[in-house]
Order: sequence, then structure tokens, then C-alpha cells
Amino acid sequence: MSELLSALRKTENIGRSVFSRRAARRARNGTIIHEVFLESLEADSISVDRMDHATRRALAALSIQTGQNRTPPRDFHGWAMLTVDAAASNRRTVRATPNEFNRYHADIFLNLQEDDERRDGQIQHANELATLAKWWDAP
Repeated sequence: MSELLSALRKTENIGRSVFSRRAARRARNGTIIHEVFLESLEADSISVDRMDHATRRALAALSIQTGQNRTPPRDFHGWAMLTVDAAASNRRTVRATPNEFNRYHADIFLNLQEDDERRDGQIQHANELATLAKWWDAP
């Protein structure tokens, strides 16, 4: 992995890659659906990219590769974008989590409470994040 990126800033943009044609179509028409921000039931966080640190083409290349590595492979359509500050509301935290494949990777940690019904809590956070997000088409 090459040099480290700067610390996360509240005003920094983060983007959730969208691999659903239906979700992308709805987003282009003004509605980002909550399913964009849902991970598996076991997940404690939501994978995002730090959008202010690379070109749109470079970030799209990473997302395209991620989609191709899925089973079955999925097409990449764009990002649901929001700021770190917006993502970090309602007990959520955002941390940079670079890895060997993506130095721009970050996670939105949901910080679910012990008494929360897990999927209900994930859906509540997904709804909030979808409401806060804006659409950014793939190049």
C-alpha cells in the first residue's frame, strides 16, 4: 500500500458504490433507496470510499473491480454520496479503513445497541443514510 491519506474530515465526501440497476435508476430520478446502505445481517459497518482523494475514474475502476469480484458479477452504476459529518450522526462513526486493494476505503460503523433488533437497526440507519445521500453517476 502506498502513502497514507490524511485523517478524515467532517466535510469530506464518502460514497457507497451502487451495483443495482434498479437502485441507480431510482437514484437518477431523485430517490436513493435504503437497500443501497444495507450490508449482510452480520455486518457491523457499511463499506464506503473516500471520494475527495482520487479522480472519479480511479474510484470507478476500484468499484468496477469490486463488482466483478462478486458472485455473480455485478455492474457498477455510481455512488450514493454524503459527508462524513452526515454519516456520523445518530451514534454512527466513520473510520478510514484502507486495505491492500483500496487505499480509499472507509467504513460507517452503525454502533448498534445491545437491545436493538439487529436487522431493524440496520434498516433504520440505511433509511437515514439514504435520505442524507445524493447521487453521483459513474463516469
